[in-house]
Amino acid sequence: MEILIHINKRVKHSPEIYMPRLDLWKFYTESASTSIGRKFCIVYIEMAFEREEKGSIASDLLINISKVPAQSQGIILRL
Repeated sequence: MEILIHINKRVKHSPEIYMPRLDLWKFYTESASTSIGRKFCIVYIEMAFEREEKGSIASDLLINISKVPAQSQGIILRL
């Protein structure tokens, strides 16, 4: 948790820092990903989405959206 808190402090208010959205999404959608790992991924996917051109990545997020939990579907659709 301390590492994630440190990362959040550094990254959240620095939009120039690149967020690996596609890698996070791949990890999130992998069947071997843990529940806690997915929860952290969705937070960082949201951060990445705020930093990028929305139209260019929307299709990536919508692919296989039916396979993700309902709560995450709502977050992705809101993005």
